[in-house]
Amino acid sequence: MKLLVIEGGKSNGIAGAILSVATPSSAAGPPAAADVHAEARRRIRLIGYDVWCRRALATGTAMPAALRHLKLQIAFSAEVLARLEPIPDDFRSDVYWPPG
Repeated sequence: MKLLVIEGGKSNGIAGAILSVATPSSAAGPPAAADVHAEARRRIRLIGYDVWCRRALATGTAMPAALRHLKLQIAFSAEVLARLEPIPDDFRSDVYWPPG
């Protein structure tokens, strides 16, 4: 039987390394839709949406409406940016995203 140590917390150890390998990089050429969606996921993670989602599932308490609304705004912005032709090189700028 194999045992595996699972580490939690807010460290960016292996999970951060895997995330950085899994997200596409626009350094090789013009930005792609995958780059925009990766930026959206990063912004959603930074506002703590996943933590509130887990908390709501575990305790049964509702997530703040403002947080749900901000997540929807970020997702909508990502969809609009991903459909632009060409996608702006500075798509990571706060100009394109809702204030968080």
